[in-house]
Amino acid sequence: MPLSALTENNKTIYSFTFASALKIREAHSSLKCTCCGGEMFPRGRKGAIIHFVHKQKCTSPISSHPESLEHLSGKVHVYKMLLNETRGTNYRPEIEYRLSSCGQKGRIADIAVTLNGQPFLVFEIQLCSITADKIKERIDDYEQCGIESVWFLGKAADTNENRRYIYDRCGECYFINFDTKYIDGDENFFKAYFQ
Repeated sequence: MPLSALTENNKTIYSFTFASALKIREAHSSLKCTCCGGEMFPRGRKGAIIHFVHKQKCTSPISSHPESLEHLSGKVHVYKMLLNETRGTNYRPEIEYRLSSCGQKGRIADIAVTLNGQPFLVFEIQLCSITADKIKERIDDYEQCGIESVWFLGKAADTNENRRYIYDRCGECYFINFDTKYIDGDENFFKAYFQ
């Protein structure tokens, strides 16, 4: 469920910045996938975040997977915190940032922070079960592109093995819990990255 799409002017928009799917339709006559360029439309359902849907199957070689409401909410929450911290700077957070040359088939970072149009930092929110080997593969891919990664683990991904691996490799690993609306760190958490 992508939260981003390209407009008729090739400008990236985020679904959660609109009050409804209808408002998106009123504002934009044409929407395209940021990965494959295929036609998309906005969808808003009760109890779900407004998101974009392909009219035809996505043809991008970059692998993607279905995302839970919690995962989408986590991306929006972290994005908004980053947006607040980077306001008035040259840093720009972007959701679902496509990195075509990252890894064998490319990667889509949950959130990337760019400086002068170049990504240097990604934030990954992992809730589904994942092995430390798969995390290593993703971190390796990012590092080969010169990009640092920050990880938030929750639900089935939050295992001692995964926490230990990420902490040893990246120097930090954070916890995210939607039952209590808790995210590791306080309001000053992101300041360290942008000073």
